[in-house]
Amino acid sequence: MNTITREDIKKFSLWLGETKNDKGEKYSANYLNGILIAGFTALKWAAAEKIIPVDPTEGLLRFSGSTKKRGVLTPQEAAELFAMPWKDERVRITNHLSATCGFRLGEVLALRESDLDPVKPVLYVRHSWSIDGLKAPKTNEERA
Repeated sequence: MNTITREDIKKFSLWLGETKNDKGEKYSANYLNGILIAGFTALKWAAAEKIIPVDPTEGLLRFSGSTKKRGVLTPQEAAELFAMPWKDERVRITNHLSATCGFRLGEVLALRESDLDPVKPVLYVRHSWSIDGLKAPKTNEERA
């Protein structure tokens, strides 16, 4: 019977830690842990369901390391980005609203004509969109 041993997982983990992306860079610890967790979850379930006798992942360490600091676009970079042609104008507008107004994706998707103030140049966030349809925004409060 073929089995996955603790040693197999250790070897895989060491190999995984040495793999590189298309740019020749090692992957981040967070990315590698996502791969491990996918396998660990399946093996833990199999052990819990008695499909395999023991959980070979128990006590194994995950990758550690600092995450890359995310940068913020300069005003010049943002202007260049939004001046470029986009494949879908709706995506450009969604990103522009998010960048300039701080809207979340669900809030942009939930915008209605009634959210525009008829007198002042104000756009109200009254709803958010989820797979279940319209719901209250994250803060549960309307904002302009």
